Amino acid sequence: MIGLEDRRHMAQIIDQAHGKGARLSKACKLAGISLRTLQRWKAQDGLAKGDRRPDAIHSAPPHALTTAERAAVLQAANEPRFADMPPARIVPMLADEGTYLASESTFSRILREAGQNAHRGDCMMDATSTLTCSARSSASADLFSRQVIGWSMGSRIDTDLVLNALLMALWRRQPRDTVLVHSDQGCQFTGYDWQGFLRDHNLVSSMSRRGNCHDNAVAESFFQLLKRERIRRQIYLTRQDARADVFNYIEMFYNPKRRHNTSGGVSPVEFEKRQSQRLGSV
Repeated sequence: MIGLEDRRHMAQIIDQAHGKGARLSKACKLAGISLRTLQRWKAQDGLAKGDRRPDAIHSAPPHALTTAERAAVLQAANEPRFADMPPARIVPMLADEGTYLASESTFSRILREAGQNAHRGDCMMDATSTLTCSARSSASADLFSRQVIGWSMGSRIDTDLVLNALLMALWRRQPRDTVLVHSDQGCQFTGYDWQGFLRDHNLVSSMSRRGNCHDNAVAESFFQLLKRERIRRQIYLTRQDARADVFNYIEMFYNPKRRHNTSGGVSPVEFEKRQSQRLGSV
């Protein structure tokens, strides 16, 4: 959009060039506008009043949400079950229930206008909602579906903690062929006990180079979700309370219900079920 003073200056230069014999269309092209634009400026008082588009009254599009519909979107987005979810997860979950309020982009725009689209969940947490007991956890996830197939909790991070998580994963999957087990380079994974356990159970160790900030990103992603969606919202008086809640999150929510974009917007359990059905139909 060209300002009024720039319009007048540009039109003056073009008129001077045209008066000296230049073709009007060529002069307009060199000035960066079309001949039709110059003609419109002169015919519609564009050189006297400037661009009137900012002051124009635009009618609302016929499909625009009403005030009540926008309020319904905000109300749904702020339900306790959706309070820490982005629109990409809210809309599919509502669709599964047979409810459609707005598209993902519309949800995002309304939340952004209301100042609720940044760090959803984190900004609503109570600062006192922290663990009152000392507990550590370890988890083994299937990279194919993102399902947590093994996990354990203890008072400290040691080899027994990670071995217990891996034992649960082996008990669940019962692998027949060699399986690749990826981890970071923590001392629990580089010691003789861990490496010996892998060899005895036909497992192959995998690690990234040292100092790789993206090492074991899937596990890091799971733990940040566990902290953000569950642990930071609770106060645990005992380790048993913490263990029970972590069990509830993993086995009752994360594996069967938590949607993942990398899995086509479905939960790990549903993703494996669909893949099994697809292979069975071949």
